[in-house]
Amino acid sequence: MIWSNKGHEFDRIGSKFLLLKRIYIYGAGSFGSDAAKLLSGIGANIFFVDQEKSQQKKYMNIDVISPEQMELKNKESIVILAMGRENAGIVLKQLELKGYKYGEDIYDFHSFMTFYIYIIALYKYKKCIMIDCSVMATYKCSLKCKHCMGAFPYMKNPLQVDIEAFKRDVDILFSNIDYVLEFGIAGGEILLCRDLEKYIEYVMDHYADQIGNCTFLTNGTILPNENIIEVLKKYNMRVDVSNYCTVKNWNRQYEKLKELISKNGIPIKTINYTNWVEMGWHQKKYKEHTDHLFDSCGMQCRVVRNGMLNYCVHGMTANDALYQMDISEDEFDLSSNDERKKYQLVEYHLGFNKNGSLKTCHYCNGYININKSIVDVAEQNKWGCAYEY
Repeated sequence: MIWSNKGHEFDRIGSKFLLLKRIYIYGAGSFGSDAAKLLSGIGANIFFVDQEKSQQKKYMNIDVISPEQMELKNKESIVILAMGRENAGIVLKQLELKGYKYGEDIYDFHSFMTFYIYIIALYKYKKCIMIDCSVMATYKCSLKCKHCMGAFPYMKNPLQVDIEAFKRDVDILFSNIDYVLEFGIAGGEILLCRDLEKYIEYVMDHYADQIGNCTFLTNGTILPNENIIEVLKKYNMRVDVSNYCTVKNWNRQYEKLKELISKNGIPIKTINYTNWVEMGWHQKKYKEHTDHLFDSCGMQCRVVRNGMLNYCVHGMTANDALYQMDISEDEFDLSSNDERKKYQLVEYHLGFNKNGSLKTCHYCNGYININKSIVDVAEQNKWGCAYEY
């Protein structure tokens, strides 16, 4: 979407929430936990609503009440249906029969988490939040995946980001964004970042109260050293491992990693993939009209580099590797002193920019929600892995 009233695009929608005093998350379970973390992070007054669990009084240290205790009136309260589709439909019917209205008093979980939560945080609480945001730390990777979403194998000289530059980007990120649910130290393969423990320590020592979870994602090919193990334990971090079992020797290395992580009492989660999609980077086929592709793309992949917020980390790194276009018009300058900067930042995050799409969109097939070009997971280029393991 092209900016037409920069800094004021959501004023009409935001005005609906100025009287808001309470937010009810209907369903004290896994669906609502992310919403609760984000809303708690900005100081919102929230309650869980659950008929079955109302007797347990607390969930995630938040009060749990029965449906009868909800007060939905005078635009002071809204309820989020944080449950499966069928149950949400039943509760929606019950609430609408009582006179409450969908889109005014009631919101479904998906639309709330992808849109309304940002508007409420901004207009009611004057806070800027993000579900997912990263800062680049290294461009090196231990694999050479042919269909890498970030085109890392096609970089001629992948580098590590200097720690002082990394710190500056982390500082400017958290001076602009009040709370990030999932913060990532981004690569590449993160375990190729020298002195990685120092990068983690800086983030967690300075900004842990602005982060829901500092993610540690690895491709499973490299074992963390003792210093990294200790810092993971220190900050109670979980290790997420992408399942690339089709890669030669991956299973053997993964078992070593799992044993090392588990014996140190660190939680580990394996992320399984049915397939990947071909982003189209190395094909270099130019598309004329990409506004619709950009508006439809479901990427939640914001990243900060050199004080600039990039909408799509994959497009940014693919441009580094293959195109070297000037993409400064597609970035958001976090050092701006504009008095409406937070409003502009949220608008940018929700899809507004100068040209209606990104320059890299012209070479991209889009994310998995719109991309039908299915490819195998982690298929390696003919020159094989970048590092022995």
